[in-house]
Amino acid sequence: MNEKMDYGQSIFQAGMTDPASIIASVTERMLVTRPRYKMVLRPFMEQPIKQNTALGPYATDFNLCWPDAVKGSIAYAAARFYAMREQNVIITVSGSTKLWFNGLIHTEKQTISLKMKQGWNELLLKCIKTPTRWGFDLTIAFPRYPSMWAKDYLFSTRPTFPQPALHGEEGFAYKPA
Repeated sequence: MNEKMDYGQSIFQAGMTDPASIIASVTERMLVTRPRYKMVLRPFMEQPIKQNTALGPYATDFNLCWPDAVKGSIAYAAARFYAMREQNVIITVSGSTKLWFNGLIHTEKQTISLKMKQGWNELLLKCIKTPTRWGFDLTIAFPRYPSMWAKDYLFSTRPTFPQPALHGEEGFAYKPA
């Protein structure tokens, strides 16, 4: 679907006007251009790190996980992100955090411009409990739309568990220090 289409090569211009045929053609083309993954069904479980809106940040409040934690407590969150190609991105993170991306620490700013490498990229967040918050908001965005999660035809990525047994499944691993 993201391939270049030359002028005069649209489905309509090729004479296809029946909605069922158009849907079948688009679906077939999509299946050819997208990688196929084995689907695993699991029961739904409420996750403390989640995206509340489709294009918004992933957010968490570790106070919900560990309500008795004291000021200065530390929790870590980790995820892997897949990039189909090398891509410049904007990472925005808020909260009392330290962020490592592909092994490099980024503590100086809330908004970081960096390059995701093609393939798997690793993210680690260290969150420190303060009197006002213990958690983070995280957005990985395409540079043209820095406040929207990268989920479109320009570039799309999502957090997946770092554990090999959960390869490709959406989510973050997290634990207290």
